[in-house]
Amino acid sequence: MWRIHPRNGLLLVTVSLVALGTVMIFSASAISLGVTGTHDPETLLLKQLQSVGLALLALVGASLLPYRALERHARPILAGAVALLCLTLIPGVGAEVNGARRWLRFGGGWQVQPSELGKLALLIFLSAHAARVGPRIADPRRGLLPAVGATLAVIAPTALAPDFGTSVFILLVSFVVLWVAGLRVGRALPFLLLGLMLFSAAMIAAFPHVSERLEVWLHPEAHRAGKAYQTWQSILAIGSGGAAGKGLGLSTAKQNFLPEKTTDFIYAIIGEELGLAGTLGVLALFALFAAFGLRVCARVRDEFGFFLALGIVVSICLQAAVNVAVVTGTLPNKGIALPLLSYSGSSLLFTCLAVGLLINIAGTIRHGRLTDRELAAAMRAESPFIDDGSPVPAAVAAVDGAPASSRLARLKRRLRAVFATVGRAIRPASVLSGVRRRAAVGRALAASALAWARSRLARWRGRAGSASAVVAGADSPFIEVEMETPRPAEAAGSGA
Repeated sequence: MWRIHPRNGLLLVTVSLVALGTVMIFSASAISLGVTGTHDPETLLLKQLQSVGLALLALVGASLLPYRALERHARPILAGAVALLCLTLIPGVGAEVNGARRWLRFGGGWQVQPSELGKLALLIFLSAHAARVGPRIADPRRGLLPAVGATLAVIAPTALAPDFGTSVFILLVSFVVLWVAGLRVGRALPFLLLGLMLFSAAMIAAFPHVSERLEVWLHPEAHRAGKAYQTWQSILAIGSGGAAGKGLGLSTAKQNFLPEKTTDFIYAIIGEELGLAGTLGVLALFALFAAFGLRVCARVRDEFGFFLALGIVVSICLQAAVNVAVVTGTLPNKGIALPLLSYSGSSLLFTCLAVGLLINIAGTIRHGRLTDRELAAAMRAESPFIDDGSPVPAAVAAVDGAPASSRLARLKRRLRAVFATVGRAIRPASVLSGVRRRAAVGRALAASALAWARSRLARWRGRAGSASAVVAGADSPFIEVEMETPRPAEAAGSGA
């Protein structure tokens, strides 16, 4: 796999996911739209193809433009995204769907979800900020305050929409980027947990549907005909698919049994029609995406590209994991789309834009001795020989020989150590040895507890036996009295 350049691997995985999503969206929507008779079965497919075309144009454009220019314009990009988020809260401007104002509608039936732009804009700002302040990221005034302020500026209008799940998701991705940048977890984690608890309590108090979703998630069987209907139908669809699935286009859940089957719950249709093989195939594609993306992070030459690539990989893969967890009932139901697969114009557009930036960064990593762009420049220019005999221009040789910054090297080592630890933890042999160690510790603790209980029981029985003997002796008429031995004088007197 590592013989494939990360740029080509990312492009191949992205196109595969988009193509699979387009096919599954048409499969999930054709029967239901045909049954209702209100739409042409190809309507949703045509809209998806339009969104795919626009998204691929954004991907190509983002992969060709110099991504380092974003570092200089990070603040205006973030300000524009926050302004669009605030516009959704204005009645008459923001479109209200299912009780939430998350959309901005334009002519021709097009609508945009600014929270998708807000996630990408925040990643760009945090990456530029972390690269600029460097090791001072842990400083409360220069490092933390701008980062926390930018994160709250994006989370606040998103939470007021209301969109609780996206707000928590943005908070988690921001925390990962800042943690890798050098944020001290021991100091920041208590405040993060406290803020998350206060935020959750406020959301539950302000919006009753949040607590209802938690109740439904904890007891889905009791609400399977009501609030948990969607999750229950999703689990039934995945379970009925079996190992090989029912076949493409043969889903039963899509016949108006499973709500949101083309958007948030497209993974359930994949599980029913393509079976376990299809669901594992989707997870394998996202795993490949993460592997290629992390390889870009490990070989990028500048800190801004490192943080931006890491944030994009974490954002896309974490969103996919959350969606799969929601569809399978592992997490409470939340409207988060499956990246590159669900029917969502805004999500697909900005996800492909982020992937284009990641491919752009991948084009600058070292491939052999030179980067791809430096190789192209070397082929077009005159090539004086350097010391090792390679026909490389002197300027290119200077760039190739320039070492990465020591801080960037430390960040890469830290990231590699984290994933190496995770890899060792999830390796089957490690898991088995961990289970054995825990079993041995458990047996030792159980033996100690049993021995302590036995000793306490024996001691209690001994005390109880002594007390019962005293009580029985006091109440019994047949009591033995020990005769006192007579003294010598008394014995002599009696003899006389």
